[in-house]
Parts: sequence; structure tokens; C-alpha cells
Amino acid sequence: MTALSPRRTFSGTALKTIACITMLVDHIGASCIEAGILTPGLDAGTLSQDALSTYPLYRLDMVLRFTGRLAFPLFCFLLVEGFVHTHNVKRLPWAAGAVWPSERGSF
Repeated sequence: MTALSPRRTFSGTALKTIACITMLVDHIGASCIEAGILTPGLDAGTLSQDALSTYPLYRLDMVLRFTGRLAFPLFCFLLVEGFVHTHNVKRLPWAAGAVWPSERGSF
């Protein structure tokens, strides 16, 4: 019988890095391309809805936005992993409460 090779896994830090990079890619697509180029072009009438799907920047925007959608499931996974492996469950509401006021202003 042959020995099984050890499984290679991602560490929590690697997953956080991947999630942050994909979120940055999503934000670049949303703020720079979509809001900076595509939406003003549609509003000014230089781009039409029919020609938009053949526009190269529209395709780039879609690739960036779809790539960026990987960030949310990764952050949710890391959140659950942190909850499962925590030593002090009573402290979690206080930690979440410390983050909540900073996020409240963004909505």
C-alpha cells in the first residue's frame, strides 16, 4: 500500500489575503470602470444599451465583478471558523459590537 500524500490546505492568513485581493478587484471594477467610464457614457448617450455588451470595458467590468464575488463566501467561512475555534464565546458579541459602529455609517 502506498502512503497518501499530505493534503495541502490554505491557512487562514492565505484565505484572508485572497479575500482581500478579490474584494479589491471587485471595488476597482465597481468604482473605476463601472462608475467612472460605463455609467457616465450611458448617461451622456455615447454608449447604448445594445452596444454595451460588445464594449471591451464592459466585459472587463464583468470579469472583475465576478472575480470579486469570491470575497464574501471566503469572509463568511473565516467568520464561522473563528466562531468555532474561539476560546471565549462570551466575548464575541463585544467584539462584533466594536466593529458595528464603524460599519453603520457606510449604509
